Amino acid sequence: MRHRLGRPHVVQRLLLGLVVLFAAMTGFALWCAHSEAGRDFTARRIERLVSSNIPGRLEIGKITSIRGSRVHGYDVRFFHEDGRCLLWVQEAEVHIDVPAAFGRVLSFHSIEGNGGFMVLSIDPDGRLSFEAAVNSKRKPGQPVVYNSGVHYSMRDMHVENFRLLVEPDASSKTQYEIRHVSGTLSIDRSFDDPRTHVTLRKFRGELVQQILGQRLRITRLDGWVQGEARQVAEGLLALRIDEDTLRARVEYWDRKNDKLKVRIERKDGVAATTSSWLLNLVDEFSSQVSVDG
Repeated sequence: MRHRLGRPHVVQRLLLGLVVLFAAMTGFALWCAHSEAGRDFTARRIERLVSSNIPGRLEIGKITSIRGSRVHGYDVRFFHEDGRCLLWVQEAEVHIDVPAAFGRVLSFHSIEGNGGFMVLSIDPDGRLSFEAAVNSKRKPGQPVVYNSGVHYSMRDMHVENFRLLVEPDASSKTQYEIRHVSGTLSIDRSFDDPRTHVTLRKFRGELVQQILGQRLRITRLDGWVQGEARQVAEGLLALRIDEDTLRARVEYWDRKNDKLKVRIERKDGVAATTSSWLLNLVDEFSSQVSVDG
């Protein structure tokens, strides 16, 4: 009889404990979201969580607001283990995929980025530099460990006032800067495929360096780049040269043997100066680039 009479008290204590725990968790969540100290605590925890699992590191300058799964912040940077900053977003509004986080995936439904840059370069071991910074720690030639490193899905990262810094050859210091960039960028690494895939959609921008005396404007670029794979990149490109528009398909299918292939798909009506520029381009970069059409 005593045992039965005592059971309600046990249930009441359990319920009271759950209420207290829920209240504490709610209070902690409100503190993280609505106080500067709490948002700074959240930023530092995210930094440590990501950086402890990758060769490189993540730095978050400041989180200014947290509204549900939407986070607004400034000065978000990913660094290579050699110290190079490979991705910088000056201001970002991030919609976090919370369920994916429980599956050990750093995933975003969308990102609105304003200002910053991304470096597209290839390390000597054949991986994209960004891939080497956030994947598992290993030396060239060692087998891939699929479940190590950070798995991520940065979908629909729409950027404005952005820059792309392209370094096509790991053995040289050549860098091409594309400024005034706008478009949508996605960066993915899944459990099934440890390589990093970068997808570009509706990218526009202006190449800072002149190519054989001509200033080039990219009016649209759709394509992809991937690391540690034989097939490196493919894209559809529309270039503005003076008043002419050239449309071409760009392919880099074999990083060890192939040249960068450019197939002109539309050049009707281009001026004589543009046609002459194309001929000079083929002659100047014949060892690295093949142009058809």
